[in-house]
Amino acid sequence: MAMAQALRQAAPPYAALTIAKWFIAWAEAEGEELSWDEVDPHTAELLSEVWNTYGGFSAGHLRNMTHEEPPWQRHWQDGVRGISIPQQEIEEYFASRR
Repeated sequence: MAMAQALRQAAPPYAALTIAKWFIAWAEAEGEELSWDEVDPHTAELLSEVWNTYGGFSAGHLRNMTHEEPPWQRHWQDGVRGISIPQQEIEEYFASRR
């Protein structure tokens, strides 16, 4: 919870290195094995881009955003939870949006 408060107090955009450190701190708090040596510059930059784009949204808002996308809409069934969307379909959809 303290990390979430710290993230809210800092102003975006955040540096890739800072975001990578936050993810490492989170992983350590969760008891996951993750070391700084495992985070390459490309991954750190990707984490930075994702966080700076979506980090300010609540979980509910992010859920609503995903539910507006065609892959989710094609697979949604009223009252059914845990339906998987094929990875290839997700990749093709987002590749077409570039």
